[in-house]
Amino acid sequence: MTTRAPILKRAEELAAAIRSLAEYQDREDWLTFHPDTEDLISRRGTSRDQLNYSVPEALDLKQRVATYCLENPNPGAGNLVAAVLDSFLRASGYPPSVERLPSSRT
Repeated sequence: MTTRAPILKRAEELAAAIRSLAEYQDREDWLTFHPDTEDLISRRGTSRDQLNYSVPEALDLKQRVATYCLENPNPGAGNLVAAVLDSFLRASGYPPSVERLPSSRT
């Protein structure tokens, strides 16, 4: 069995990531968040909770989110993580409790 050079392996990973991104970007809704969520995370003074889940270290999520936030106009990593996780949970049939969401019309 031959081993691939680290640079070749990295090039293959990058090519796969580019193909994956292209598939998502072809969709109009590839990164849209629920309007209530966007409203909530954009507010100053919103109560915050630390979300602590064990994730595979090899995914390098902290560094990747930090890099994304530096390179894109984004209010912060916490907001990005909250919006993505909220979208996933809503799509999976787990919306937030209506009574827990602050009214957007104050």
